[in-house]
Amino acid sequence: MLEQFKILLLDGENNCLAISDIATGGMTACTVDPKVIFVTALKANTCGIILAHPSGNLQPSPQDLALTR
Repeated sequence: MLEQFKILLLDGENNCLAISDIATGGMTACTVDPKVIFVTALKANTCGIILAHPSGNLQPSPQDLALTR
């Protein structure tokens, strides 16, 4: 399974407008540039985003925690 990073783009009522693929990595890592997240959200004129990193592991890695900070 490949590591992936996606964002859900939300409207003002928190309805999901779209799901955007931000990055796809290898088997153990996925490099995410925060600028890509914000550019994608701003271009879509969204009111909110949800970060999604579906790796199958419920425990966040130190890298996951650092990115969300």
